[in-house]
Amino acid sequence: MSETPQKKSYATLWVLIAVTMLPIAGAWFYYAFYDYLPHFESSNNGDLVTPGRPIEQFSLDSLDGQSYTANAFRGKWTLLTAGSSICLEQCEKNIYTIRQVRLATDRDRERVQRLFILDDRKQLTDFLNKLEGYEGMAVATGNRQSLNEFYAILDDDKGQVLDRIYIVDPLGNYMMSYPVGIDPELILEDLKRLLKVSKIG
Repeated sequence: MSETPQKKSYATLWVLIAVTMLPIAGAWFYYAFYDYLPHFESSNNGDLVTPGRPIEQFSLDSLDGQSYTANAFRGKWTLLTAGSSICLEQCEKNIYTIRQVRLATDRDRERVQRLFILDDRKQLTDFLNKLEGYEGMAVATGNRQSLNEFYAILDDDKGQVLDRIYIVDPLGNYMMSYPVGIDPELILEDLKRLLKVSKIG
């Protein structure tokens, strides 16, 4: 039995209402859940890398000679920075910043780890002295070729790898970076948002 003209007109009316309301509903959803949508570029304080860039196929070592592999990035969010063993003012600020940002995540701090990529060993003793009070931060280094290969993963055409701060997700994907001199509160804001919505790490 075919539909009556009245039923067809009602169906058409509901379709028109749905089409009209869809953009409004979408706008409301975006507004209501804005803080829970970390992958919208406009809501990030750092430079978002899309898609995330896997950190793999590199060869670095810890300071005690143990191999530092891609597995080190698995299971936790990583705050990463790189610098020279001379470690001047910005380098020291970054080491301090990633420690404080991790601590400020409060109950989630165990989900976050810190890594410093040491660009050289020229003043290793002085560098290690500067790390007093920063227990728990991993340090990895390597020969020039190995370091350059690692830096190539982080290179995002910003013209500078050393002294920037990076976030790596618990699957080992480099996904956000911050310029020299960034306000630590902005890094913390992004990281808290990521920790809140993430089901991993």
